[in-house]
Amino acid sequence: SRAAHVVRSWDLRFAKDEESDFKNSLQAEVALMLMVMTAPVPFVVFVYLWPVYRVESAREDYPFHWEASDPRTMHLAGWMCIFLAASVSAVVCKARRCGFCKCLDFEIAAWALCLLSILAVPICGKSQTARIFGRSPTDVWRGDLDHSDEVVGMLVIVALVVAVCHTIPVRTHLLWMLPVAGAAVFPTFAAIHGTRMPSAVVTLTVLLAVICAFSHVGARRHEQQMRMRWRATRDARERDLVARGLEDICGLACEVTLRLDAEGRVVESSRQQDSFFGQAMEGRPVAPLMAAPDQELFAATLQMAASTAELRSMPAVFELSFARVKTQLAIAAIHGATTSFMLGISQIEHQPSVEQKATVGLGPIAEETESGPPLPTRGNDEFSMATSTMTERVFNDIESLCGHCADGNVLPPSMRAALEHVAKIGVREHWLVGTADVQLLSPLVELGVGGYGRVLMGHFCRTPVAVKVPKGAGAQGNPKLIASFCNEIRLLRRVRHSHIVALHGAAIDPASRELALIFEYVEGVTMTEFVRKAHRSGTPVRKEVTLVKVLVDVCSALSYLHAAEPTIVHGDLKSSNIKVLLNDGGIAHAKLLDFGLSRLLTNRSRPLGGTLPWMAPEIFVSGSRPTAGADTFS
Repeated sequence: SRAAHVVRSWDLRFAKDEESDFKNSLQAEVALMLMVMTAPVPFVVFVYLWPVYRVESAREDYPFHWEASDPRTMHLAGWMCIFLAASVSAVVCKARRCGFCKCLDFEIAAWALCLLSILAVPICGKSQTARIFGRSPTDVWRGDLDHSDEVVGMLVIVALVVAVCHTIPVRTHLLWMLPVAGAAVFPTFAAIHGTRMPSAVVTLTVLLAVICAFSHVGARRHEQQMRMRWRATRDARERDLVARGLEDICGLACEVTLRLDAEGRVVESSRQQDSFFGQAMEGRPVAPLMAAPDQELFAATLQMAASTAELRSMPAVFELSFARVKTQLAIAAIHGATTSFMLGISQIEHQPSVEQKATVGLGPIAEETESGPPLPTRGNDEFSMATSTMTERVFNDIESLCGHCADGNVLPPSMRAALEHVAKIGVREHWLVGTADVQLLSPLVELGVGGYGRVLMGHFCRTPVAVKVPKGAGAQGNPKLIASFCNEIRLLRRVRHSHIVALHGAAIDPASRELALIFEYVEGVTMTEFVRKAHRSGTPVRKEVTLVKVLVDVCSALSYLHAAEPTIVHGDLKSSNIKVLLNDGGIAHAKLLDFGLSRLLTNRSRPLGGTLPWMAPEIFVSGSRPTAGADTFS
């Protein structure tokens, strides 16, 4: 047992999977250092071999011929094998990322090549090859050979062992064979075939063994440091990934956060997390607790999060033993030693949503009742900051659902749940409007028509307003219309500027998917009409001052939008989306309208649209990301 303990203490290897990862991390460095060592060898061999071959072939007393009985054949053939092996090794290491070279184990290749090189040293010396054939070196080779030939062979062994131990990161459970072979090859050959310096064999053997032993000890210590650095780097990277995943999830103000393995099972859970599910969750999968339609969507969302390395979100219903809980999930993939996931659960509701009464005009509005959970007040800044990111995820879900509709007028069933989330955000932020508070003029007075809706005159709390409703019969189910309306709500619900039209609120019916937006009513004309009137009337000086004032107003609105965090790009700036009104003193005042094509500048912003004559050149490039410069061009 004591011997086994010593062996284990000298074995630096990790557990099987971890050791495999460590070995793979060394492959590139092993291939690079092996290429550096072998690349000059063919040139050195050629410089040595060619003169020897010419001299021995030109001898008159004993000319060289390629015969098996001639010691020079073994010597020259050995050097030629070294030439070929070094050349092939350098080429393969250079092409390690191509074809079959990617499948090679460069650590084994480097170890085998160096071991064979050490064992081949005796046949690469002139004196040694002559003794292998039982002949005197002076009878075989031209010139007088002294002890330097054998000394050079020993120096080659020492240089090879030291170079491999200190430059090529071969693991020591394989590397120990090289110093042992280096220390044993010279005395073994001297014992079998003899040597020209017998008195120095013991001294040289001890010296060689000491050098090889110290080289191995140095290599072992170097490997220990490499393993410590590699493990520390891997752990730090995994901790960093976990921290970033937690940061993303916690930034959504999730009530519950869980870490899942690649199969969707909970890695570890706390008492708080178990209390949400009503059972101990460690080691158990989360998906079976969801409603049947959400289980497949959850598995697909996990795959998308793992493949895209982006934070994903989805609505889900947990059917627990004590309640049916509606939630919003956020999922982040963590690619460490193994793939895992961070799951955040928020927007928790233990009661189903309440269907509201229908009202003629705008349809039923989803409103919160007294039986619903208490909501924070609008002035609670801490809550607003914590939930803002999740709110953006809800609007992103609607945009994603609308963008993936195969049929232009067929919406997925999950759209209703997403619209319910938007309605609840409206209740929390106090912009959801009941239809009883909005009256359209009768007969209808149309103020304008856009791509997806028309604007009608109405009253909200006895104040004139412009009400944007779907255009055409049955248009409320159009995915593009829903995405456009929700995009305006997303942007304008927090925009407050004197030169941007104000949003009073929105009416939303998740069941019928009907939406209506209530805007500030702006008396005046479009910029197109205003410019025409300015050219027909007024003095030139007054006309120029007025037009400059309008441009300053528009630039002020754009400056406000572009300075927001994140930046807001209008995306459809044109004269018909700017209204100009004159106050009592005749001073022009411009207002920016129609934010249906606007974008928040984030990492996942979709390309801009717009009206062709007003579009910036970069918008025509397919897939180009939106920029604030597009508004400036328009």
